[in-house]
Amino acid sequence: MSRRMADTSLLCFKGVKARGLTKREQEVYEQIQNTITRNSVFYGRAGATLYEVSKAMHERPNRISGRFSGLRDRGKIKDSGMRRENDDGEYCRVWVIA
Repeated sequence: MSRRMADTSLLCFKGVKARGLTKREQEVYEQIQNTITRNSVFYGRAGATLYEVSKAMHERPNRISGRFSGLRDRGKIKDSGMRRENDDGEYCRVWVIA
């Protein structure tokens, strides 16, 4: 038996896609912009990591990482190719506005 998306789910998905960013994606996108600005002005660093954005939003990284993927897929942000060490000593992808 094949798994098929319910008609209502498909219509909802198409509606969200047509409207642009979801409310949560917009919140994360705005925080990415704010974090990039703060990093640039105060620290002389380019871009923002998931860790930095999640810290600024007082959220766990896994709660917003899916929004990063959605923003990347919609062409709003992109991987800068740089990596930056976070407070835990792990290297994180540095994102920039596309």
